[in-house]
Amino acid sequence: MILINSGAYLTQELQAEFGPLPACFIPLANKKLIEFQVPRLRAAFPDEEIVVSLPELYPMTAHERSLLESLSISSITTPEDFNLAEALLYALNTIAPADHLRMLHGDTLFNDFPRSLDLIDIAVSRDNYNWTREVASGEDYIWTGYFAFSSPRDLARCLALARGNFVAGVRQYMKLHLMTMHISTDWMDMGHVNTYFKARSAMTTERAFNALQINNHVVTKSGDNPIKIRAEAAWFKSIPPALKKYIPQFITSGQKDEREFYQLEYLPLSPLNELFVHGKNPLFFWTQVFEQVRTFFDEARIATEPEEALKALAEKLYIEKTRSRLDDFIQSSGLRKGQPLYYAGKRIPSLEAICVDCFARVTALPCIPGVLHGDLCLSNMLIDLRSGGIKLVDPRGLDADQNPAILGDQKYDLAKLTHSIIGLYDFIIAGYYTLNSKDLYSYELTFTLEPRIEAIRQQFWNEQFISGVHVKDCLPLVILLFLSMLPLHADNTNRQRALFANALRLYATYCHGK
Repeated sequence: MILINSGAYLTQELQAEFGPLPACFIPLANKKLIEFQVPRLRAAFPDEEIVVSLPELYPMTAHERSLLESLSISSITTPEDFNLAEALLYALNTIAPADHLRMLHGDTLFNDFPRSLDLIDIAVSRDNYNWTREVASGEDYIWTGYFAFSSPRDLARCLALARGNFVAGVRQYMKLHLMTMHISTDWMDMGHVNTYFKARSAMTTERAFNALQINNHVVTKSGDNPIKIRAEAAWFKSIPPALKKYIPQFITSGQKDEREFYQLEYLPLSPLNELFVHGKNPLFFWTQVFEQVRTFFDEARIATEPEEALKALAEKLYIEKTRSRLDDFIQSSGLRKGQPLYYAGKRIPSLEAICVDCFARVTALPCIPGVLHGDLCLSNMLIDLRSGGIKLVDPRGLDADQNPAILGDQKYDLAKLTHSIIGLYDFIIAGYYTLNSKDLYSYELTFTLEPRIEAIRQQFWNEQFISGVHVKDCLPLVILLFLSMLPLHADNTNRQRALFANALRLYATYCHGK
């Protein structure tokens, strides 16, 4: 049996980042840590049952329950005032493993595991935390958080005798069983802010056509599309001085091995999409984030080009880009764009009619000239909790004619942000949805949202980010964004269909008949 020991909440320093989460639920690369732990444990021990311990009063969401079910693991709860030894002893009495026990601390990740029993995993660490230390072969090591015991009964007896001291209990067990010290070089600790962000830097979430490397506090981004990479670099270099506080420090750009690249400073900060989907941050946290976004919009309202020129380029981006992308999707899917659609059992217009309606609604709105990020979704926004500010990465940097540009229509940035929060784009990417589809023309997409998410969305809906433009005004553009991104997700058919269904959901909810 394997126990992922996660009966305690994150440390206070990490709760300031993510809220009160069990350690194994901490966000990592747009997933929860347990989504990495379990597959790697299964790869090493395919025939062993896995159990995770969680705090007794932790309110698991429907998504988290579904996740544990999909991972085929069971859970137990332990009293929250128990220390590690007491919680482990309680877990042993609850699950009563028959033969042996492997234990992984909930805040620890390995690429691989040693197979033998009666083992303590150790490693070298340069971080100065209050870890248990071990001297082996004259070297100083720490306990990493993986253990294997051949006798759970003896372990329980030793923990009881140690009276709540886990380390003393394990050392008592070592007097009964010869323990091997296994030295690891690939472990990651997520239990402290410093070690957590070191681990994050080793696990990037770039798309297949981009590459990110993080070395020596520098992020290097390269890609297969040299025009896009050069445009992003130009955006960072050209942004007005008053807005540089919103971006990482730009270092350099150029070409290496026939690939364009640019470099930024690495910021050990969390992207907002992970906090939105996986975190437990309170509503006032998001209120402060929205205040920062509103301030960015105010300060970015700088334009030297005629409004007419920017409006023409913006409308070209909204209309021509969507039509081109949709043609690709229609060709690959076999969908007839003139045939009526059904959402949740109710008839709605055809795809062609939906686009025409959304085009008309979008072009009727005023152009709001300003410095444009161009992809202002939650995944491209980092939050600095110490300063309370936001940092922006991965700008578009191109206008509709594929020319480098930093100016545009601010409604596009607001629509991108709306597609994350009202459109729930990041929940779709995380797989937190249920899709029902009878055929190419009938869909229903549902989300099970906890009250925290509903409160954040309502707060966002009530905000006035741009004077004269309400969030609801951007919904037609949000619908076009979901439609235009369909070819980009051709590698995942179910997700692609969910994105299409989401465009229909938004149209049926906010536009149809209104």
